[in-house]
Amino acid sequence: MGDTMPRLTHIAFACAAALVAIAPAAAKPPLEAFGEFPEVPSMQLSPDGECVAYLLRRGEVEQLMVIDLKTKKQKALATVTDFKAQGISFAGPNHVLLHASVTRRNVYYLTDKFEHTGAFAVNLETKKAVRLLRRANSLHPAQTGLGIVDGMDPGGKHIFMPAYIGELRDPTYNLLRVNLDTGDGASAGRKEGSSTTRDWIVNGRRQVVAREDWSDRTNRYSIRAYDGDTSREIFSRDEPRRVFNLLGLSVDEKSLIVADMNGSEFYNLFEMSLADGSLKGPVLKRTDADVESVITGRDNIVRGVRYAGMVP
Repeated sequence: MGDTMPRLTHIAFACAAALVAIAPAAAKPPLEAFGEFPEVPSMQLSPDGECVAYLLRRGEVEQLMVIDLKTKKQKALATVTDFKAQGISFAGPNHVLLHASVTRRNVYYLTDKFEHTGAFAVNLETKKAVRLLRRANSLHPAQTGLGIVDGMDPGGKHIFMPAYIGELRDPTYNLLRVNLDTGDGASAGRKEGSSTTRDWIVNGRRQVVAREDWSDRTNRYSIRAYDGDTSREIFSRDEPRRVFNLLGLSVDEKSLIVADMNGSEFYNLFEMSLADGSLKGPVLKRTDADVESVITGRDNIVRGVRYAGMVP
């Protein structure tokens, strides 16, 4: 695209538009009636600390911007118009990810609406924007969560994204290796899940470490640890809900950091041994504050927590 700023309007959810129809708009008051939108709703520092990417909203137009912290120069990378920007993140020092969604009618399952999510990768040098998972064999047509990133190639050219693959009735939740410059989701280097797979954990060396499964039909919940191409079950329980939320890895990478929210909006954190599934904790617990979230990087190592409250 050279120096021409790409308009994501023309590439936004092109495949989804061929599969689903937009639901008719209902007569509702505009969101502006409840307060003004922030001018900068999202901002991220690059991994090398040399630039900051941010979303700039002015009227009906939203732009993805980047500012060089050394030269103080800023430039527009892309313009967002036909979908909702949900946030940004960096995939290495050379690519910014724009996470977005659009509300669609689900013509496959005859439900009223679903939020079709996705992500774009923008190359900071060429300003070329591509929709991630734009080409992936047998990609399930009606699914949410297509903008999730579970890990990154150390070389900075690929990321790992989960997606449902296969037929409408019984797709499997696989982990795909996605090229940041083409958006293609390759079958090579991916991991096969099952129809009950819910989550994956990848370390900073692009190795799959663990997989979470839960069936709402049998109530069987399990966590599997990986060693190369082989896996083994380290934890299982029969429960009418998912038992844990997989958050990342311990600093020594010998344990998973998992959360049992137990119906609460706050976390109870535990270390789960990758060797035998034994639990230790709760960890990082305080008597005067609850854990609100965890702090992780692209290597999925949990390096800290945020506590809730005005004075954590």
